[in-house]
Amino acid sequence: MRIAFKQLKALPVFTESGLSIGRVVDIEIDVNNHGVGKYIVSAWPAILKREKLFIAPDQIVAIDSEKVIVRDGAVKVAEPKRLFSAAPAKEAATAVNAEVGD
Repeated sequence: MRIAFKQLKALPVFTESGLSIGRVVDIEIDVNNHGVGKYIVSAWPAILKREKLFIAPDQIVAIDSEKVIVRDGAVKVAEPKRLFSAAPAKEAATAVNAEVGD
């Protein structure tokens, strides 16, 4: 199967386990062998971070008209940042000690 860059660009990229990691935005061509050197993927969600991922051709498992699948572990996925502390409250709120704001 062959795919045009116009079709490849903007395809969603997933790991083998189904994790969405972004969309294809560009490719690098190896001028020595005229093949794809790297797939450039805009990390998901692009709104939160404008990070680009560089995927080597040997990390690609499959490409079809709907998606690109990369090997699990091809991209290191950072643990999400915590928005609050997971530490338990000092004292559980009850009807007796709860504060109500105006």
